[in-house]
Amino acid sequence: MLLITGLVVGITSSLQNAQTSKSRALAVQYGQDAIEVLRQKRDTDWTAFALYGTVNVPITYCLNELKNLVAPSAEGTCPGTFQRILIITKTLINPGPSQKEVMDVQVDVSWLEGSSRRSITLRTKFTPWK
Repeated sequence: MLLITGLVVGITSSLQNAQTSKSRALAVQYGQDAIEVLRQKRDTDWTAFALYGTVNVPITYCLNELKNLVAPSAEGTCPGTFQRILIITKTLINPGPSQKEVMDVQVDVSWLEGSSRRSITLRTKFTPWK
């Protein structure tokens, strides 16, 4: 009987670990997708893209299912099973006539797994490259 109980516990644990790995892989994919959406916005029109940030002030957005940047809810949450929260901060390098804008981006993807909230974070920087 003890052997059967041990096997059941082992199998249950393995299934939970597999689900955690699958959810984490999906979260990374959603985070990379969010970065790609921002890259496309940057490539299309840097001036419009730069408006998403304010110098040295982090601005928080959600990326919805339509891949639009929207404000988070009053509770600070985003729609979807995998919530994508983007924090964008504009910084200036060499302020003055030859200044360069840099958009610092942090993408937090979170999801519920059972009663626990899990999350991953991706970071990147965007500059005008054209």
